[in-house]
Amino acid sequence: MAEKRFGLESLLGKANIKPAETDAALSWDKLADDCIAGNYVLIVGPDAMLNIESEELQNAHGNSDTLVRNLMNEYRSQLDGTEYYRRGQTIYEDICDTLHLIRNEIKVTDMEPSLRSLVQTKCFPIVVTTTYDPYMEYLMREVWGERLLVKNIYATGSERDITMVVSEYKTLEPTLYYAFGRAEFERRENNVVRRPFTITDNDKLLIVDQWLKYPPKNIKQRLSEKRTLAIGCKYDDWLFRMLWYIWRGSVKDLNGGEVIMDFATHDASEDKQLKNYLKTEKISFFDNARLFMKDLSAKISERYCAQKQMIREQDIAVKDRWENDGIFLSYASEDFVIVKKIYEKLCGAGFNVWMDVRLQGGDEYDRRINSAINSCKLFVPVISRQTEMILQNEEGINRYFYKDEWLVAEGRIEKENNLGERTMRVLPLLTDKVDINRTDASFPGFITKTECFDLTANNIEILIDNIKKLL
Repeated sequence: MAEKRFGLESLLGKANIKPAETDAALSWDKLADDCIAGNYVLIVGPDAMLNIESEELQNAHGNSDTLVRNLMNEYRSQLDGTEYYRRGQTIYEDICDTLHLIRNEIKVTDMEPSLRSLVQTKCFPIVVTTTYDPYMEYLMREVWGERLLVKNIYATGSERDITMVVSEYKTLEPTLYYAFGRAEFERRENNVVRRPFTITDNDKLLIVDQWLKYPPKNIKQRLSEKRTLAIGCKYDDWLFRMLWYIWRGSVKDLNGGEVIMDFATHDASEDKQLKNYLKTEKISFFDNARLFMKDLSAKISERYCAQKQMIREQDIAVKDRWENDGIFLSYASEDFVIVKKIYEKLCGAGFNVWMDVRLQGGDEYDRRINSAINSCKLFVPVISRQTEMILQNEEGINRYFYKDEWLVAEGRIEKENNLGERTMRVLPLLTDKVDINRTDASFPGFITKTECFDLTANNIEILIDNIKKLL
């Protein structure tokens, strides 16, 4: 029996990984487009974590591990003998105590601005951190909110394993993975920290043993299907290289530039042999982590605008055909990438599709959107977990897709119903498993009373056939 192909999987396909250029001839446009398409997993190490321009962080040189150790030594000299720093403690307990003391002082604004900007693009729902501190977690929590899942190689069961979902683009819910363990403040009666994390050389051997003997479920498959963008890691460290090998499955898989690497070392004697190896394998690498992240986030923003402008020009070119078969896609801006793929598929099937791609506000464009909704034949509200999360917040009803699109469509439906001339159909499109009738989200009645099309359980071609019947 043939394997069932679900809607989003067949729609998006696996990451189309082709040999990339070397660092000297790197195509920034292609790299940014691949990031937008979800083809990269971000791996972040301590060397690019913190803001080096901040006076408070200058002594740590932007390294989060160095910051924690500096603070630990400072606090021990001031608080030795207190309930936090007891004599005879291990360094693991001292680090956990330090993080406990500064927990309420950790600010996202202390993060490296270029890293913060890169994560805020939301192109990297999967992030692996090689640090034991919570700085990356604080940053991702700012971007993804309560939706963020936090995993740890030293945890057990569901707290360690990656959860698979149907969608090929959304291989995971937004997830942060502690690859070397997470420093957590929790004591037992015997004064042992609940979970270990990597500090010493012996810990490095233990962590490799952990990854080999008890690999977290599904993570190797996820990483093997993506490229890795590694920033601020210690590449002269054999541990990172070994884990890189474990994640990728084979060094041969790296040939042709599947991995973009970034060197963030302050040591002049950095591993030249490794750099030569990367050049041989045509794997791109950079010496300045912060400059690389700044340039990449800027290029991603530029490519987002370029893609939206292209769609906008296509919409203008076909604006006169709306009375015949117009389809209006209404969505939250956070779902742009997946909706763009749906747009392309529907256009490829010959439909006249409007996709709102506001580059900036303006009365003229608002009028065009209003006109498109009032003349389209099919209104398609795209619903994801992101949409649900937005509408669970009272401020969600002020978002443009709700206030200026959904409510306009609802007004047209009521008007047509009163006149007995219903000409616009509605087809809510689910890109995630969302039960719109069993949620705290504020979905309008015209959506909750209409049967949804579940794109996580149906082939995209079935969606196209359904639309043809509706039109």
